[in-house]
Amino acid sequence: MDKLVDGWFSESDCLWQGQKMSYQVDRVLYRDRSAFQDVLVFHHLRYGNVLALDDIVQCTEMDEFAYQEMMVHVPLLCYDPSSSGLQVLVIGGGDGGVVREIVKHGHVAQCTLCEIDSTVIDVSKRFFPLMAVGLKSEKLTIHIGDGFDFLKSHIEQFDVIITDCSDEKGPGEFLFNEPYFELVKNSLKPNGIHVTHDNGPMLEMSESFPRLRFSQNVFPSSQYYYISSPSYPSGELGFVISGKSPNMKFDFPLKELSDNEVRSMKLRYYNSQVHKAAFVLPQFTKERLPTNKL
Repeated sequence: MDKLVDGWFSESDCLWQGQKMSYQVDRVLYRDRSAFQDVLVFHHLRYGNVLALDDIVQCTEMDEFAYQEMMVHVPLLCYDPSSSGLQVLVIGGGDGGVVREIVKHGHVAQCTLCEIDSTVIDVSKRFFPLMAVGLKSEKLTIHIGDGFDFLKSHIEQFDVIITDCSDEKGPGEFLFNEPYFELVKNSLKPNGIHVTHDNGPMLEMSESFPRLRFSQNVFPSSQYYYISSPSYPSGELGFVISGKSPNMKFDFPLKELSDNEVRSMKLRYYNSQVHKAAFVLPQFTKERLPTNKL
């Protein structure tokens, strides 16, 4: 809570040493500590309402759609849309944005949200109504609790699991290690798919793609893709998508959405061309990607 200085919020040295990203705060809307983390909501004249957890920005009204849409529609459109009855689990995601996108799909029968911090849900309903609208869906079941414990008691029950957690500090830090990926794999059905966020290509120049490596150690199929989103460090954000079956390919959707379908789903970032393009990586990234160990 010490990151507000002279009317500016600075996300400094939280994850990226020597780098600072600052937002001029128009007004503070909410500021408190939950049972798990510091929760701050402030308004920015360009980004709109901004949510920060433990001094790290999680989402902004201006660009949240890029993250939510690409985290959801890529895996769900890797399933045959003529199928039905998909069971989807979201670990984290209390802001409701990922759920909002999941329930747009007719082949999803049930979505379960497992969020450890109920304060995030309450704050989202109050300050991020366009994201939290998904929390009203009849397809949704909300479980307040620890994702580790939830996965242990739900074996081979889900077609898709999306890990939409905060960064690797605070309550989300245990979702960034190999044992967690093992639990996810065990909770997926035989053809299940898992998605989690990762660093963007530029930031990974000095890192080693840890989440991609964890996925490759556990899952027989894994790929990396990324998006542009200005509120994330370097303006880019990566994702790791993994499958429980070998030789799965995620860079081409099984169903390509028409322009009318994109409009009817109110999509602002995702379309079938962007789906494919997100997997086209810069050469320096391709050369540094780890390979599957399975």
